Amino acid sequence: MSRYISGLFAIIIAVGLAAFTKPVSPKAAFTDYNFAFDIANHAPTQTNVQNPAFWLQVSDLTGCDNMDQRACKIQVPESTTNPGTPRTLKSTTMINTAQFGTSGVYYVTSGGSVLQKVNSEN
Repeated sequence: MSRYISGLFAIIIAVGLAAFTKPVSPKAAFTDYNFAFDIANHAPTQTNVQNPAFWLQVSDLTGCDNMDQRACKIQVPESTTNPGTPRTLKSTTMINTAQFGTSGVYYVTSGGSVLQKVNSEN
């Protein structure tokens, strides 16, 4: 009889501990952030477009006409940004570029740290 009581007691303890054990919470999903090239203060040269300091955080990728002529907006993963409000791009962020014709004006190409890009008409 004492074996049954100790077995029942062990089951009660196990159920009680399970009831108060915090379930493993899933890791938070990574967030992507959008940035616009600061065209008002910087010419879209290769050096400027590739410089992470010349990109400003924005809420979305709208407002560019998606013509590969001049850098406009990019989307990058959270891992390439510095915390804070507004976020800034880390100096190690890789922004690939190409020149539009022989104009000296550059736009963003795929690859590097960029998840999505939207360029503008020159």
